Amino acid sequence: MEEKEFLIDPQFEEVVKNKVKELLAANQNVKKIYPIVVEGIVDEGEKPYYVAYMRTPDMKTFSKFMMSNTANAVIAQQQLARDCFLDGDKELLTDDDLFLRGLMPKLNVLVESRNAKVVNFSKA
Repeated sequence: MEEKEFLIDPQFEEVVKNKVKELLAANQNVKKIYPIVVEGIVDEGEKPYYVAYMRTPDMKTFSKFMMSNTANAVIAQQQLARDCFLDGDKELLTDDDLFLRGLMPKLNVLVESRNAKVVNFSKA
């Protein structure tokens, strides 16, 4: 199924950007914060947007994620989300639908690899 793009209200976007700056200032050991915005279903009584401010995992968190990912990927993703959540709408962690169909598919950004290349200059 193709993912549809949604537009974020510019005023809400400014709120999110300011919150990221605030969280970076308050968490000196955090290098990057990824705000993950999930569109709510207003017709069903939800808020227009839910946002989770996520930090990148440290070695301990990443190791725990990798170990549990082999046993149960959903539980591993759920634990990763709890461990990396800095602030935001906790419903993204506690509401199964918001987590499974909103937050979880975007958590891969927290564990993506950097571009890297093995360069072998040992042979002429």
